[in-house]
Amino acid sequence: MRLFSDYHLHPQGHRLQPYSQKLLQPWADHARKIGLRDIALTDHDRYHRGVDFDEIERLREANPDLKIRAGIELDNDPVHSADGRRWVEKHWDRLDFVLGSVHFLRGDWAFDHAGEEAEFARRDIDEVYADYYERIRAMARSGLIDCMAHLDLVKIFGFRPTKNLGELLDAVLSRNPRCKPRDGTFDRRLAQTGRRALSER
Repeated sequence: MRLFSDYHLHPQGHRLQPYSQKLLQPWADHARKIGLRDIALTDHDRYHRGVDFDEIERLREANPDLKIRAGIELDNDPVHSADGRRWVEKHWDRLDFVLGSVHFLRGDWAFDHAGEEAEFARRDIDEVYADYYERIRAMARSGLIDCMAHLDLVKIFGFRPTKNLGELLDAVLSRNPRCKPRDGTFDRRLAQTGRRALSER
């Protein structure tokens, strides 16, 4: 199975770095090197100040063989997500793709950060999973998301639920938006978990 698209790219590298050709061109070069034809730049919304649509357009002009989409990853950061949502709403017409994600659980817990294994061990693991998937469902219902990212992030440290949460997961998947950039290029439901990459049939 050959991958031709990746819509989960963070050029800023989890810190504020204003877009420039020096920052962005290596991403286009690498995409081309590994055979990708279609990419979306989806930095986390807390770094939206670094996103520059003019720089994205310059990147497109310099790489006409690639489909380059302007995107963002909107997560549920308790400090920054309200501002991120406002930014997404303001720039909705310029965004081709909005990923949704959950990185925080009950108690503003950044559960996927290094060193959080101990907190997993302290909590009821079934409640952790239920909380995660309920927050996934809420994000999917926000009306601002084209696709959800890494539905399995909650298992990052290897903790697994003791109960069958199939019904809850089915309910989440039934509400998950279709993975469809708003130009209508694709129309495929997110059925896999992990890094967002569409595969050629």
